[in-house]
Amino acid sequence: MRAQLKLKSDNFLSPFIFESVEHLDRTFIFNPTLELMPYFDEAGQLYSIEYPNLEVDVYASTLDQLKLEFSEQIAFLWDNYALADDQELTGTAQRLKRNLLSALKEI
Repeated sequence: MRAQLKLKSDNFLSPFIFESVEHLDRTFIFNPTLELMPYFDEAGQLYSIEYPNLEVDVYASTLDQLKLEFSEQIAFLWDNYALADDQELTGTAQRLKRNLLSALKEI
């Protein structure tokens, strides 16, 4: 996965910048590049990132795990929505499929 993350010296998180994510032997390219700001959950124990356009909301205890969770979620959504036949999807799911197909591609 190609993601950039920097922890500023004042311990504030800087954004994840995703040009692509990799999951197993697959690569998904974002167009345009995706910038997501990680944050701590309400309890301050888990990192989280959200991407509402693709209905992604992932949590993890470390930043590396967070990147992994994000890539797994993208692959799951791609397999279950982007590759699905429209007749098998509800209207909401079809909208998610269109959002996936417009935001990224698998290479």
